[in-house]
Amino acid sequence: MGGEAARFEVEEVLVETRELLVLSLGFTSADEPLDVLHIVSGAALSGEQPRPAEDELYLERTDQSLACTGGVEKIACDESEVVVTLTAQAAELLHLGRITRFSFEAHPGLYVQAVAQLSAMARVGHREIAIASDDA
Repeated sequence: MGGEAARFEVEEVLVETRELLVLSLGFTSADEPLDVLHIVSGAALSGEQPRPAEDELYLERTDQSLACTGGVEKIACDESEVVVTLTAQAAELLHLGRITRFSFEAHPGLYVQAVAQLSAMARVGHREIAIASDDA
C-alpha cells in the first residue's frame, strides 16, 4: 500500500500521558479487524541538533514488526479527520499509504480526544504536527 492514499474510520482512541505521550487510533483495516496506529512522543525533547532518534515521533501499527522512528512528514487535523503524511519508507514499513486519513465521522467525541493529545505533542516541539486554531 506504500504509495497509495488510505482512509480508515476510527472506532477507538486511547491516550497515555506519563513519561511518553501516546495516541492510539483503533480502526478496522482489510487485514485486521482490530488494527491500531500508535503515535508516540517523548514528554520533552532534548533540543539537540541534529535531532536524535529519541526526539522523533515513533509510529507502530499493531505490533513492533510494523514500526518506524521518524518518517512523519506531517500530521494535520482537518475538520473531522487526522491526516498522516509519511515518507515513502515509513509508509512501506507501516503498510499504510503515504497519505492516510483517519476519520471520526461516526465518533466525533474521539476526534476531540485525538486532537487534544496531538496538541500536547505539538507543544512539546513536534513541528510536523499541525493543529488548526479552531481545533486546539
